[in-house]
Amino acid sequence: MGTKGLALKVAIIAVAIIVNSAVVVYFARDSFDLPNWLNQLSLTLNDDIAIKPPTNEVGNEFDQASQTMPPPEVPKRVFEHAHSYATRCIDKKKPPDTKRLYTWLDKNGIRHISDKPRVLDGSTVVEIAGTIEPETISLNFLTHNLSYDVQSALQNRVTHAMRAFASITPKESIVPVVANIRSFEDKAAYQKHVSKLDEAHATSAGLYTANNNESAVLIRGTAETINTVVHEVMHTINRHWYGQMTRWMNEGMAEFAEAPNSTNKSSWKRYFATNSPVPLTTLFNGTELNWQNEKQKYYATSWAFVTFLMTEHREFMSRLLLKETENGCQMLTIEDVVHLYGGSIAQLQNDFNRWVRKALV
Repeated sequence: MGTKGLALKVAIIAVAIIVNSAVVVYFARDSFDLPNWLNQLSLTLNDDIAIKPPTNEVGNEFDQASQTMPPPEVPKRVFEHAHSYATRCIDKKKPPDTKRLYTWLDKNGIRHISDKPRVLDGSTVVEIAGTIEPETISLNFLTHNLSYDVQSALQNRVTHAMRAFASITPKESIVPVVANIRSFEDKAAYQKHVSKLDEAHATSAGLYTANNNESAVLIRGTAETINTVVHEVMHTINRHWYGQMTRWMNEGMAEFAEAPNSTNKSSWKRYFATNSPVPLTTLFNGTELNWQNEKQKYYATSWAFVTFLMTEHREFMSRLLLKETENGCQMLTIEDVVHLYGGSIAQLQNDFNRWVRKALV
């Protein structure tokens, strides 16, 4: 009996130690790393003592009540379009780490230095770039379905557009730009890709998204494809140089870039043979809904007004771009346009109307 009693006591003590260790392991399993043999024991015990949910076989009233309660609301994900004109702004410039000093020349050639930006008006003198080196804009083709000839033609067209814009581009706006281009031969593949970025533009031929700095382009005829790529590359440049832009300026410059300084080569001239531009106040105050409902009118008028500025009011155009450079996430308002023009909106409208009759009709 003595030996059997001793063995029983040892067995009881061993079981107690194992149970106690299992309890300690269960409650402190996340606090420290366990030896492999003890960790395996913990996992085995956890599987054995896992609490199973009650079944409906016994007609549990609490379980039935819980099934009738509505599930908790899950916050809906807010989708932000990458190239939308009505979403939050991610401006091109980060806030400076140190206090910034502003310097500029006035109309009398006097240089000013201040800790506040200058107040722009109709007499502001803008230091323009004059020239934009071709290597400033790099085209990065992410796919390999555009021929070498098309790629070379695209580089030449972008260089030609930059040569036209150099005479009005504020020098301080220019930074190196890499334009990433993803081209699609298959329309379905293109639409699937674009719909993930901005469903509203799934039927378009090209889309630039600022969050990944990439243009998606549908390959069509050679001329159409080149025009589309040049258009989207201009959006890329505008984003890097001017940040968030008012839509009429952004689209007008992109349309102008397709056929710079040549109204006869633009398809929009044929449009104005039978149509009139929208009033400037309507253009400047145009909403996203206006652009969606009357897309052709707004694109055509944007092209015409930017072409008018590029041919008749280069200094005014430079002031507008300088304002876009300095206004961060703000966009040009009709008040800004009038203030930088130096006259009334009625005067600007009359000036524009005279040019349209002379150059487009």
